[in-house]
Amino acid sequence: RGDYFFEQQIKLLGKKMKKISIAQRLMFMIATSVIALVLVGLIGLNVSDKQTENIKMIHDNSLVSIVTLNHARDAFLAVRISAYQHLMASDMTVKRDAENKVNANASIIIKSLKEYEKLLTDDRDKQLLEADIARVSDYLDQLNNHLLPKSRKNEFDSERTQLLSRMAVLSERAEEGLDAPIEFNEKAAKSFLKTALETASYGTTISLLAILAGAVIIAVVG
Repeated sequence: RGDYFFEQQIKLLGKKMKKISIAQRLMFMIATSVIALVLVGLIGLNVSDKQTENIKMIHDNSLVSIVTLNHARDAFLAVRISAYQHLMASDMTVKRDAENKVNANASIIIKSLKEYEKLLTDDRDKQLLEADIARVSDYLDQLNNHLLPKSRKNEFDSERTQLLSRMAVLSERAEEGLDAPIEFNEKAAKSFLKTALETASYGTTISLLAILAGAVIIAVVG
């Protein structure tokens, strides 16, 4: 029924147009063309603005956040490697070098997490960061205040064994804490990308419909 009604309206418009002069038809065709072009242009601008906004969100929030968090994660892995070297070495020069690397990379972790704090997007993001900081702090506290002092003295006892077991758990929790906000930002980036693609698809559809409507009207008038 909808198609039949549309066809009848087109035929009625065609009959009415036969009574209009050639000059009036030309003016009507020009006006229709201009309206269609303006409509397509406005839709294009709207789509462009929304895509630019989504791309900016992906870059300024998600990508920058992921890069910053990866710096922290890489530094944490470097801390673990240096701590292992410290534990395995018996030479004090090697231990001092390893401990210096631990401190340097711990500073990078703290600096990176502070930089990420400026990039937080919502309460959930803030909660993940707070949990992340707490877990990393627990690990670094046990490492610097308990395990490394024993390693400096080359003490091998049951307390050291217990510390190593505890450090393994804390290390795993800290890694999970660092991974959580990275996954959060990866999901956000995918969401922004999906929105951008949907906006582009919607804009293309509306533009094509506007062009088609203009072409049909011009064909009827002509």
